[in-house]
Formats: sequence, structure tokens, C-alpha cells
Amino acid sequence: MRKIVIWSAVAALLVGSVAATVLVVSANQAPVNTSVQSLRFFEQQKYRDANHVFAWTSNAIGANSATNINAMFTCPVQSTEVFTFLSLRGQEKQPASGWQAFSQTAFNGNTKSVLTPNLKPAGLINGTPGAIYSRDHGGDFSLGLACTHAGGKVVDAVSYRFINVVAHSGEWRALPEPTIPAAKN
Repeated sequence: MRKIVIWSAVAALLVGSVAATVLVVSANQAPVNTSVQSLRFFEQQKYRDANHVFAWTSNAIGANSATNINAMFTCPVQSTEVFTFLSLRGQEKQPASGWQAFSQTAFNGNTKSVLTPNLKPAGLINGTPGAIYSRDHGGDFSLGLACTHAGGKVVDAVSYRFINVVAHSGEWRALPEPTIPAAKN
């Protein structure tokens, strides 16, 4: 009987150890980019790839094409507002808790399209802890465009890129573009 109790305790420890290992591995996995449209960055009318370093105050213009700065983003029909945002990675669809900084932008005329949104982090003037805090501390973020309704509380679609921000200077670099399925783009 004593052997059974000991083996049961050893088995429970092993199972708990494996479960703890699985939890640690899944907690450390990088978030997956869930953009519905490609986001490319232009600066001074030129497409900038993942090797380009942007200043915090650079006008980083978003487009849905690497060859056409005027390639628009299309929001779902239920969208009533559009925002540019800086969020924690994996929190792109959580405006209340995940967006570190944001700014409302506009649709192109009477459409659900967005033309040349300026994604300059320094221009994201709303939010907590805010753009300046994010610049000063640096780190891994998402920078993008969100189509929303209900006063910006419900996110309908997002297009964003993962970026790395250098603490204090705010210089940032976009990670390589994710693969966006053709049906979504």
C-alpha cells in the first residue's frame, strides 16, 4: 500500500511538472498578427520596408500596397469610426485596456475607406499610459489602424504591424510584413 501512495505522488508531481511546462511555453509564444488587410509604411512618399528606422516624429503614412501610397483600407459596413493606435502586442482589438496611445482619424468622404492614415507615434495623443510613456520605456508594440463602432469601444477590423521601439529616442522599426490571406486583403 505504501508503494502505491508513493508512486501516486510521483505521478502527480510529473503530471503537474508537464502541465506547468506547457503553461510556460504557451505563455511565452509570440502573438499572431490578425490583420485583415496589409499595412505598409511610407515616409516622404517612399515605401519603407522592415529595415527602415523611423524617428518617433516621422510621418509614417499607412497604405494597403507597397507600390501605391494611395491604396486605401476598407472598413466593414458597421464601422462608424476609425482610429490609429499603438498597442501591446496581442491587444490590438482591446481599445480600453490594450491601446497605449491612439488618435481618431477619418473615413475618406462618405465611404468606409481610409486614405493615407498618419501612423506617427508622436501623433497618438490619447490613451493611457500614452505615447510619451511608450517612447520613454520602449519595447514591443503593434502600430496600426482600427475600424470601430459604438463610440470606438467595439473593434470591427484591424490592420497593423508589430514594431520595436528604442527606449528614450523612440526610434522604431517595423517587423517584416505578415502574410495576409488574399480573401482578407
